[in-house]
Amino acid sequence: EYTMELMADAIYEVVRKEGFNRFVAIGFSMGPVVLGKFEQKYPGMITELINIDGGFNPWPPDGDPARAGHIAWREGNYAFFQTVTPEIKQGMLAGLLGPNAPQDLVDWGQYFIVYPNWLMANIWYNFTAEDVNNPIGWSMPIMCIYTRQLPPEDYLDEFFPGSEDHLFENSGHVVQWEWADDVNVLIDDFIDRPGNKY
Repeated sequence: EYTMELMADAIYEVVRKEGFNRFVAIGFSMGPVVLGKFEQKYPGMITELINIDGGFNPWPPDGDPARAGHIAWREGNYAFFQTVTPEIKQGMLAGLLGPNAPQDLVDWGQYFIVYPNWLMANIWYNFTAEDVNNPIGWSMPIMCIYTRQLPPEDYLDEFFPGSEDHLFENSGHVVQWEWADDVNVLIDDFIDRPGNKY
């Protein structure tokens, strides 16, 4: 099972092997959920958090009528990802890549077409589990970079409190590749800001 805990432990092993006790964490797509599990297991190691077009899938509370719909959504997508065809994946890829995607990103995107369905389904199912989609209570500086639109303010306040937010409206999901120069400048400026340095 490719759980968020397994991925958090993998990050921990790499960080410790490289000899770091503290680091700036950059999470793309489902990355903030993995880093949330990391922060819970190994608190205090992340000094700054940068969220690149990622986020949490909060569950409705017990007793909320919307909870049954959320469960059905999760189970339905789990079944879908197990059987999705290459043709449907090609259509999904079009939503991941923006109109300005460089050719090397377009070429890399073809891997998505042959990415194993069982693995995609397994990772997605664990990524959307209830226990990993609760607010983390981050206490470090946070920067969020989003594509298309910013999440609602109450969501940001709950899941990324005090975040500095940036929007790339005309970008695909892989904004850090499509707009690498601009995104890297934002990240460098954020990390180098007085009071943010680890």
